[in-house]
Amino acid sequence: MSVLLGAGALISIVGATGCSSAGESTDASQTAAADDSEALITANQAPVCQNDVHAARVGSARYHDVNNAIADGFVQISPCITDPTGVTPGSVGAFGTVGIHYINLARIDGTAAAGNPQVLVYVPEKDGSLKLVSTEYLVPIFQDGAVYTNAAVPPTHPQPAPHLFGQKLIGPVAPHFPGGPWHYEIHAWVWSFNPNGLTAPSSPRVTCNPQ
Repeated sequence: MSVLLGAGALISIVGATGCSSAGESTDASQTAAADDSEALITANQAPVCQNDVHAARVGSARYHDVNNAIADGFVQISPCITDPTGVTPGSVGAFGTVGIHYINLARIDGTAAAGNPQVLVYVPEKDGSLKLVSTEYLVPIFQDGAVYTNAAVPPTHPQPAPHLFGQKLIGPVAPHFPGGPWHYEIHAWVWSFNPNGLTAPSSPRVTCNPQ
């Protein structure tokens, strides 16, 4: 989602025993795998990754129907975004499609829990419906006891980045909307196998222009 309003400074530290992460290609045999939980987790991944993938799927399963997401307070904040040149923070691999973002502002409360995503990411289907492909997590940055929203100046001493899916969230990332916070973020492609990695921000396996 960072492609919307530009990229802030970022720090991405990947846990070697976490999920297959941005820049860590998964087994080549999975590139055509079904989008089930087994296809998203490789044998060498830590239990924390497996647990987070399971929690994310359970916590977002009802949002396969975008109307349920809207009813629960998610609102669309982007068209379908592509990132062919990899400008989104954390981009790696073949880049590709970032997707359509629905955000729930009430969930941006400073917590990071795999089963409680702040953002849902969809791509269009040929019949005009939307397919849920990933969850995203957005944790506001606090500085001097308050949420930091000065878009022009990066925070100088934010709180430490939280962890999900066996790694630190990317950040600090600049606000995505006027008045929004600097934040940490991470994607998790828990409903669509992503050859770029489970936590890469874009995937070459989905498209904004289905044929």
